[in-house]
Amino acid sequence: MTVRRRRMSGWFAVVLLGGGAAALLAAALPGLGGPAGGKPASVVGAVVGAVGLGLAVFALVARLRPEPARRLVRVEPPGIAWPHGAGIVPRAASCFRHRAVTDQLVRRIRQPLPRRAYVLHGAAGVGKTQVAAAVARRARDAGDVDLLVWINATTREGIVAGYAAAADDLTGAPGHDADRSAARLLAWLDATDRRWLVILDDLTDPADLRGLWPPGHRHGDVLVTTRVRRPELLRGRVDVPLGVFEAEEATGYVLDRLGLGFAERGEAAALAAELDRLPLALSHATAYISDNELTCAEYRRLRAERPPGDDPGATVATTARLGLAGADRSLASGLAGPVVALLSMYDPSGVPTCVLTGEPALAYLAAARPAPARAADPAVAPAAVARAIACLRRYQLAGHYAAGLYGGRPVHLVKTHGLVQRLVRQDLTPGERVAAARAAAAALLAAWPDGEDGAAGRVLRTHALALLTRAGDALWAGHRVPPVLLRCGRSLGAAGLTVAAAAYWEGLAATAARLLGADHRGTLAVRGHLAWSRLGGAGPDRIGRATAELARLLADRTRLLGAGHRDTLLTRHHLAYCRGLGGDAAGAAEEFRAVLADRQRALGDTHPDTLTTRHQLGRWLGRADRPDEAVAHLATVLGQRHRILGRDHPETLLSAANLAWWRGARGDLVAASQAYGGVVADFERVLGPTHPRTLRGRGNLAYLRHGTGYPGAADDLRALVADLVRVLGADHPDTAATRRALACVTGRRGSCPAYPTPLYDPAAGLSPPDDEPPPTPSS
Repeated sequence: MTVRRRRMSGWFAVVLLGGGAAALLAAALPGLGGPAGGKPASVVGAVVGAVGLGLAVFALVARLRPEPARRLVRVEPPGIAWPHGAGIVPRAASCFRHRAVTDQLVRRIRQPLPRRAYVLHGAAGVGKTQVAAAVARRARDAGDVDLLVWINATTREGIVAGYAAAADDLTGAPGHDADRSAARLLAWLDATDRRWLVILDDLTDPADLRGLWPPGHRHGDVLVTTRVRRPELLRGRVDVPLGVFEAEEATGYVLDRLGLGFAERGEAAALAAELDRLPLALSHATAYISDNELTCAEYRRLRAERPPGDDPGATVATTARLGLAGADRSLASGLAGPVVALLSMYDPSGVPTCVLTGEPALAYLAAARPAPARAADPAVAPAAVARAIACLRRYQLAGHYAAGLYGGRPVHLVKTHGLVQRLVRQDLTPGERVAAARAAAAALLAAWPDGEDGAAGRVLRTHALALLTRAGDALWAGHRVPPVLLRCGRSLGAAGLTVAAAAYWEGLAATAARLLGADHRGTLAVRGHLAWSRLGGAGPDRIGRATAELARLLADRTRLLGAGHRDTLLTRHHLAYCRGLGGDAAGAAEEFRAVLADRQRALGDTHPDTLTTRHQLGRWLGRADRPDEAVAHLATVLGQRHRILGRDHPETLLSAANLAWWRGARGDLVAASQAYGGVVADFERVLGPTHPRTLRGRGNLAYLRHGTGYPGAADDLRALVADLVRVLGADHPDTAATRRALACVTGRRGSCPAYPTPLYDPAAGLSPPDDEPPPTPSS
């Protein structure tokens, strides 16, 4: 479309230029075209000519003007349907009432210019999320935006993960590096000419958005909901305060929810005033009145029997406690209280139902019920939990809505308002709080998928981080590091949230040292994670920092566990890897050789740790210009992994890729390229076409084939560059390395380095397909 418009503007300029010149000429020489002596025709011709020339000049300038840079970086996968949505827009509450501020925001968004950022702020319980969701739905349904992005903004990690998910969705490919994917989304928003709306819901700390505000707002709007109102958040943005209902709104809400007529207006107004016209409290009250068939006056008398207390959320406290009591009476199973107690430990954004119906959750719910319910039925079934959630929904104490796919299956989320969560936690005894926190942790861990966790990991990390804040030291049972916290940290690193992962492990290491002791094995394990996370950070000193951290850890593990302990050998393995990343391939190979001998002696030849070290020994021997030894070790590893793990296991494929590569270094490039091509096909089949190992494998294969004289290497690299830009971004180290390879293959930048010099730097970006991440430190 862009090319066609520019061509049309060029032809239009030519036509106008010719027509204008002809008209001016006719005016100057009337005998050539107009009536002899016809002055009016001359004047008309001059005017027409001048207008035509002016339009022609404008059209030519438009044609010759360089195409805006945003056209060059706009990347959209073919086949994406517009309008498009990313993230989960909350469903309208059954008690939702339209508010004037919704119309005001929608009108602003519909205006062509200027695009703005809006900060919708107000106290807890006034309905900020519901207003933002109503704006989102109206903008989407009316076609006012091409892209709608909804982000849970309670933490910086959640914002980055949400941006990354939106970027991956837009490009049609997972980026495997959340920080870079988030940057890709921001660049796309700045570059595109599509209309977009980004909603950042429940921002807790304005500092979490530092460097993450969508830039420019040329083609889109940003709406932030938050309880804070700070100058740095409002500066340069539209201040949109949201308070409680107006008197008429609150009265109308009660009348509508209860189906009352004009005669009951006075009682409805009295109830609304007594509840401070707070939307959340009114939703609780009207739900209770409806379910128990009371009048407004009867509810007010019932509420008066419960002293409000001094809590700032006292209005909600009384309505929520009444609702919880009503839900408990409605359920013979006694599950309402225990389910809400479990929900109170998670993030308010909503926890998957499979977490609440897993074995750890069911065991806790069975034990936490009142004694009569336990005596009537010792066990709790998932169906009973579903009935409890439905009851809590009737009392407006929980929400339940579909949220797409989780581990390949449709999933529903159960959410509870943050004010209700805080109230429930306050009412728990210390023992009850500890039991609920530990059950919530076990339930999260049981629901966490093995391997790469994708969208499920984003949801579960949010709840694990919330649990860490809410439960604190209560999670640390059995004098060990809580397994769910280890799983959360590994998930952060696997998602590419490198900065967040390093900060997380640093904080966890300090907590472990305080609660378990500096010499506890669990503390040492967390320090191992921290050291490894340093490699994912930024800056030229990251390898040095990781090496220094690992050296200190090695000294402590040797002192405490002994030189032959598995954890000590693991630390030596990591140190050898860092030495190779630092440029000393020969030194790394010798260290791996020593670790291999010790692991064989302690663990045996076929133990996974032993195979991993032999694999790394082969890799670094190859990089140290000893391909014959490399091939011997890699062939041994491949045979054992094929037998133990299977042909399609990712570690088996890594060994096959390395073996093919270093066999080529011995001289037979044609056979090596054929073997490596088969491995790349396996990478694509097993891991998918956009996995970083598949993409790097394609680059290595093209590089290898170029050495055989294959004429299509340049075309293969060009196609790969396009895919890398789409998946990883234009500034990713792998994209830059592939562009350099393309330049040398096509002769635009000297000659290519001699094979088998690696195409990709193992110290930059993600692990290449001829590499493997070191094993995870044990806990």
